[in-house]
Amino acid sequence: PPLLEYLEKMKFMLDVAVSNVSDSYAIIKAPGLSDEIGGPYALLPRSELEATSKAFNEVATQVGIWALEAERIAMGRARIGLDSDHKSIPNELGLLNKAVHMNKGCYRGQETVAKVFNLGHPPRRLVLLHLDGSSVDIPNSKDPITLDGKLIGYIGSVGDAPLDSAASFVSTLIDDYGFKTDVTHFAIYGTCANCSDKS
Repeated sequence: PPLLEYLEKMKFMLDVAVSNVSDSYAIIKAPGLSDEIGGPYALLPRSELEATSKAFNEVATQVGIWALEAERIAMGRARIGLDSDHKSIPNELGLLNKAVHMNKGCYRGQETVAKVFNLGHPPRRLVLLHLDGSSVDIPNSKDPITLDGKLIGYIGSVGDAPLDSAASFVSTLIDDYGFKTDVTHFAIYGTCANCSDKS
């Protein structure tokens, strides 16, 4: 798999063995309140998957993937590859305080991350948008977002908001125009959307 190939290339001086254990282990969502990464999760041998799932079901009710996606979107957690692209950096996706240490280690892209951090704001930012309800059409991933006729970003994840009737979706917006104005409403194929967490 591509990830395995990439990790092999990232081995330098340490004696590290990289292997694909997907057939031997599984990760499942465990009962409990969600944390910053959407957990709690349980990593377990696949041989214990059925018994563990049964035990979890005795203390909580399973939900489908749509409910998990709605929760992820509402909490502003990016799905890599859907809410990001090949140019995305942690600064844009709200990961600096969760997954990046500014004073430790050496990793690919560290100089870029540090430079953008020191500048004070990333070139783009992941934000949560809400439809205003003027249209029954829900946008699709990769639909364009415009402001005053100017393309400022694309739709990422799309899902129903868990606590209200508006459809919510996460999008990466270009900072230069979308965030250096006082405007909080954008157009998606002509439908108005409100940015609820613009800062």
